[in-house]
Amino acid sequence: MYDFLEGVVAERQATRLVLAVGGLGYEVTVPPGSAVDLKPGGSGRLHVHLHVADGVPRLYGFGTREERDLFRLLLSVRGVGPAIGLALLSALRPPELGRAIAEEDAAPLLRVKGVGDKTARRLLLELKGRVDRGPVGDRSAADAVVALLSLGFTRREAEEAVGRAVRQGEPRDLETLVRRSLSSAGKAPARSG
Repeated sequence: MYDFLEGVVAERQATRLVLAVGGLGYEVTVPPGSAVDLKPGGSGRLHVHLHVADGVPRLYGFGTREERDLFRLLLSVRGVGPAIGLALLSALRPPELGRAIAEEDAAPLLRVKGVGDKTARRLLLELKGRVDRGPVGDRSAADAVVALLSLGFTRREAEEAVGRAVRQGEPRDLETLVRRSLSSAGKAPARSG
């Protein structure tokens, strides 16, 4: 829905800023150390992710697209919410986090507040192969998983279907991945409730 916001910084705190865009002030949560060049009164751009929990929308912003895309990948892992995603990105830069996942090294993850052994193992398992293809993995694949989840697929069904679609090769745009994933699933999504 949102890719980035560009405007003037109206307020700035360690993990929160207000970006004035077209006469509106957008409150954005940022990880400490991200977008440090954005100072009150200055203009700049934040790559954003809109997250809705319990009916409450919240914007999360990042100084680089790489950070934002990695945040989205982290959120695709079962049991990882925005608080843990921000904690991981605050403690580890994207290349460090990507390297830990690619090398299946839980030690750096376990040093992050809120990440226990179970969560670290889940991160390594679910993100293995999704991060080492580039600096932060495949954004379209992560978005395709989210799209299938919204259609009623279970997380496992969605990830397996998207994995099969990714292995089919280029093109890897979101629309093509979702179409291939639905085709490869070969069945209607599971419906909850």
